[in-house]
Amino acid sequence: MMNSNGKNRRPEKKRNDPPGARTDSPLPGRSRAGFLSGLVINAALFFFLLGAAGCGVPERPLEIKPGEKTCVHCLMNIVDMRFRAQVITKKGKIIHFDSIECLTLWSKRRAGEINSRWVGNFSQKGKWLPYNSARFFHSPKVRSPMGSGLSAHETEGEIQRMMNIFQGKIINRSELPVYAVELRKTRQKNPL
Repeated sequence: MMNSNGKNRRPEKKRNDPPGARTDSPLPGRSRAGFLSGLVINAALFFFLLGAAGCGVPERPLEIKPGEKTCVHCLMNIVDMRFRAQVITKKGKIIHFDSIECLTLWSKRRAGEINSRWVGNFSQKGKWLPYNSARFFHSPKVRSPMGSGLSAHETEGEIQRMMNIFQGKIINRSELPVYAVELRKTRQKNPL
């Protein structure tokens, strides 16, 4: 075939479009609606797989620097790492606390959201302890961020050392929620 300039013209390819389909689709043999629905499905699959790849719940708490995070309960900066605490929610969110009592008071209202709880080891600065295996000690002589004097420890030996230095008492984990509320009430009546 020749065009008006006298040059050969390529023959047009026949398309296999369904009857009534628009022929301006980017892919031969598919209607524009079919192309767009395929594109949407592929995009949704891509974002689902992208989200699924990174949605694991962390197994350990996040290391932070002093002053880097704020306690979600009292809104104070977390600066003394001996008293820090974290919650890892079932959705994988990490929630930061500056003290054991803030963690305890927050946890009372949100127990169903918690995957794991962690507390800083008072005796070994920089070390995390699982909340469920930590031992707790109270002494008014221990200067904690919220003024309760609560600290967490890993061993009985650490607790005995604290008893010798600070003359306090051991607090059972089951008593912590009630104890934290009582300390808060006392603190509100007698602020420093």
